[in-house]
Formats: sequence, structure tokens, C-alpha cells
Amino acid sequence: MSRRVLTSIAMAALMVLAAGCNRGTVPSGKAFCDQVSARLADLRGPVVDPAAARAAVQAYRDLGAVTPAPVRDAWRAVTALGESAASLDLTSPEAQSRFAEQALAAAPQVKTITDYTHDTCGVDLKAAG
Repeated sequence: MSRRVLTSIAMAALMVLAAGCNRGTVPSGKAFCDQVSARLADLRGPVVDPAAARAAVQAYRDLGAVTPAPVRDAWRAVTALGESAASLDLTSPEAQSRFAEQALAAAPQVKTITDYTHDTCGVDLKAAG
């Protein structure tokens, strides 16, 4: 066989092996987008009470399992921000200040997520209002 044929066979075999190894283990954009759409109300808020905060945090946690690589780190950071907010007594001025600092620090990750979900999923995660 020619070198070209052997190279083609080897490449095809690698592609088949890679597909088989990744089946079910690598989050797909479609699964993520489907779940974002299904959980949109929880993800987008508004968070007006502790129950809404818990629902939002749980939605972010649940989607963490299917978050694709391009937004995985940002998703984790925003999930941590939500967990922090849910654990604070936001009636306290000190807690409000601490949360505002955390939210400001997470702004680039929030932008990464909102841009990705808009561009990839056609979903706007920005809260209405």
C-alpha cells in the first residue's frame, strides 16, 4: 500500500477511536443549550427572595455537568458567586459590599457566559428589565 493510503487509514482509525472515547463524557454544546433553555427562568432571575436564589444556584450547579469547555471555568466562577450570595445575609451593609465586590470581580466571567449562550444557543441570559 502507498504511504498516502496508510496515512488515510490511520487518520480514519484515530477519528473512530477518538469518537468512541469521548462518547458520553464530553459535554456537547447542544446538551448545554437545551438545558439552558429549559432552566432559563431560574438562570435569568430575578432573584427576589431566598427561594429564587436557591433555584438559581441549583440551576447553575446542574448545568455545570454539561457545560462545554469554552465556558466551563467562567460557569464555575459564576456558580461560586451565586453560592456566595445565597449564603450571605444581604440585609447587612457589610455583606452587600462584599457581594458587590465579588460580583464586580466576576463580571468578565458573566460576560463570557452571556456572550457564549447568546452566540451558541441563541439565548439571552441577561435579566429582563
